[in-house]
Amino acid sequence: GDTAKNEVIKTVGLVEMYQLKKKGKCPSGMDDLKKAGVLARVKPDPWGNNYKIACPGEHDAIDVSSAGPDGEFGNDDDITSWGGEKDEGDEDDG
Repeated sequence: GDTAKNEVIKTVGLVEMYQLKKKGKCPSGMDDLKKAGVLARVKPDPWGNNYKIACPGEHDAIDVSSAGPDGEFGNDDDITSWGGEKDEGDEDDG
C-alpha cells in the first residue's frame, strides 16, 4: 500500500495548491484539482476507487484518504494522510 500512501500525501500538497489558487476553498474531489490545473489527470487509488478529500479534516487541515483494498471507508485497511503507519503485530526482531 505504499503507492496509495504516497498518493494521499501528494494529494494533500495538491489541495494546498488548490486552496492558494481558490482563496481557501476546499475541492470536493480530484476532479476539482484537475479543473483548477493543479493535477494533470485524475487517477484512482490502486484499487480503482476515488480518493476522498476533506478540509478541514478531522485530523489535519486537509485529510485525504483511500478506502483501501475493500473499497469501504472507515475501517482498518483505509490508507490515510494522517497518522503514522499502523504497527499492529509488528514484532521487533532486533
